[in-house]
Amino acid sequence: MSANRKPADAARTRAECGRAGTAKRSRKRPVDGRTREAKRWRSLHEHYVALAGKQHDQMCRALATLIVQREALDLASARGELIDPLLVCRLSGEIRRLLSRLGLDEEPAEDGTQAAIDALRAQNEARA
Repeated sequence: MSANRKPADAARTRAECGRAGTAKRSRKRPVDGRTREAKRWRSLHEHYVALAGKQHDQMCRALATLIVQREALDLASARGELIDPLLVCRLSGEIRRLLSRLGLDEEPAEDGTQAAIDALRAQNEARA
């Protein structure tokens, strides 16, 4: 037997297994519902349940979760951190699909460019 190897029946410590304290390190913050993200999630969930109805509770939960994740990515991007653009696209697509399935997708707002151009032309003609 080599000098570095122990007999098979020797007890290994948690540190030797490489698992020392990993459960404690896996959580960044305690999850007790008082964090900013948890409050935002509850607010979004309540809003979408009120709009879509109680029968769509699971989809509203998923939607609130995706929106909170997307907002976290937006904040990270605003801080100058590198983010995965593919993840942002996937989250946006899933949010859009869930909104559509809930019947909450909004029609795109009317483009006001032409109306603004017409108003400026009318204003210029009135001055002339």
